[in-house]
Amino acid sequence: MRQFIKTLTLGLASSAGMALGIMQLSAATVYVGYEGGIRQFDLAGNGSVFAHAAPGAQGAPTDLAADREGNLYASYYYFWGAPGSGTTAAIIKYDTAGNSSLFADVGADLGQSSGAANPNGLAFDYSGNLYVACHSGDGPILRYGVGAGGGTVFATGTWGRGLAFDQAGNLFAPGGDYILEFDPAGNSSVFATVGDGHLLAGDAFDSEGFLYAADPAFQTVWRFDQVGNPSVFGSGVDAYFLAFDGNDNLYVMSRDNPPGQVLKFDELGNRSVFADGLA
Repeated sequence: MRQFIKTLTLGLASSAGMALGIMQLSAATVYVGYEGGIRQFDLAGNGSVFAHAAPGAQGAPTDLAADREGNLYASYYYFWGAPGSGTTAAIIKYDTAGNSSLFADVGADLGQSSGAANPNGLAFDYSGNLYVACHSGDGPILRYGVGAGGGTVFATGTWGRGLAFDQAGNLFAPGGDYILEFDPAGNSSVFATVGDGHLLAGDAFDSEGFLYAADPAFQTVWRFDQVGNPSVFGSGVDAYFLAFDGNDNLYVMSRDNPPGQVLKFDELGNRSVFADGLA
């Protein structure tokens, strides 16, 4: 059985330019990024504001992740730096009290200005290194060591929409109509495919080691067994990223159908609305 590690995260951008992210950080709290900042929800769906958006952050996070100390990291297409410096793509760190600081200038690390870097997937490995998938150019994944500093390119060839680690330290990333598996050295192989015309986005493991991925073009959630065989888990789901809680409930942020909802699927695929009104 394939074992896994994944900080449970989800993020997406709607056709109206609104981006949302969701993360299950603990057994009792779900964090959701929106244009005004980050909200926290208990498992009954009751919400409150955890943090307001960092000064300079434009729009809402495209993804969220947490380190071992419980700090939250949010990716943004656009971030205003010092006066006169223009905009860049960035990773913002929110501490456990909701205070924000700039963690990484993704645009500078890729040599791209404005929002061209398009960071869209975040994941931590067991050693505490942060990996950032970018929806731009040759689909780079940047690696940031503990304590930040500049990012380095770990691998390329992804679609830049979501990341997930297994327990062996292998990284899984959508590449289009397929899922790529990267070993710790950055060597890639195709783990699974679903056919032409599909665009997989976001990926997350459940407790049994099955990998799930969203397919927004076909409004589908796919499930892949440990050797990559696909099956349809859910349909009518217009989303880009997925997240599991400790009970194997799957959380999905609806992009446009309907907008601004967090949907919840149990292990059998039964669907309910977890939170609403976030668009």
